[in-house]
Amino acid sequence: MRAVLIACLLTATALPADELRVFSVAQLETLGRALYDQDRRASIASEMLDDHFDPAEEKINGWVIEGDVKHTVVRFIRNTEQGPVAILDAVFDDLLLPSFSRSTTPVLTPFQSSQLAARAVARPYLKDPCSRRFDSATLPDPDGGGILVYALALSDDPKEVMIGGHYRFSMSLDGKNVNRADALSTSCAAAPRERLHDTDAKQGLAIRANLSDTPLETHVLLSLKEKVPLFVVTRDLKMWKVENGKMIVIRDKPGPLSAAQR
Repeated sequence: MRAVLIACLLTATALPADELRVFSVAQLETLGRALYDQDRRASIASEMLDDHFDPAEEKINGWVIEGDVKHTVVRFIRNTEQGPVAILDAVFDDLLLPSFSRSTTPVLTPFQSSQLAARAVARPYLKDPCSRRFDSATLPDPDGGGILVYALALSDDPKEVMIGGHYRFSMSLDGKNVNRADALSTSCAAAPRERLHDTDAKQGLAIRANLSDTPLETHVLLSLKEKVPLFVVTRDLKMWKVENGKMIVIRDKPGPLSAAQR
């Protein structure tokens, strides 16, 4: 359900890799955790929708999401002559599973409307996509005054996890203008899911990140989603450990880790 929303993104232009937008460590951690919470709840809602409703019969062609970890609403959308309206709501109230109901207020909020607009506007800005399938996510811009739209690459192989291929779009608050289009990796790197979990969540996965001097929010997302620590070597050759939604420097310069750092 979710993957179809940005599955047909077109090749166009993106900003050069060396112009990646920079966020603070605290902002990146917050964004990564929010991406994880949104991805998990959208996945659960989509799976439960298929269990209880027929998306084709309901004429559902999209979804929007709004809220935080304590209260989140995933709204499933139908296009009408008057524009998109919500027809089914999955409400998470500090619980892992949502309650479903017919939408009593089908009109979308401004933030929900901006998500739909932003996805459509962002589509032409993907350059040389690594995958035919993407998840989407939309978050408030931590610097205020806009929104962030993510295209998160998905592998066609369920035994494989995409590490690269993700994009972040910095957009106007109404979702109608792209201010920046940032590729969040320099390659289409992927890893066998089995390799991620052979470590028994102790050793983790080593990743090279050449775009910035810190890991990115997608590294936080990957660590949380796969429940493994990541060891990320950044552009300045520091090594970071990303685990449980946090990122810390464990090596300041190239070389083996000391016993205290392990």
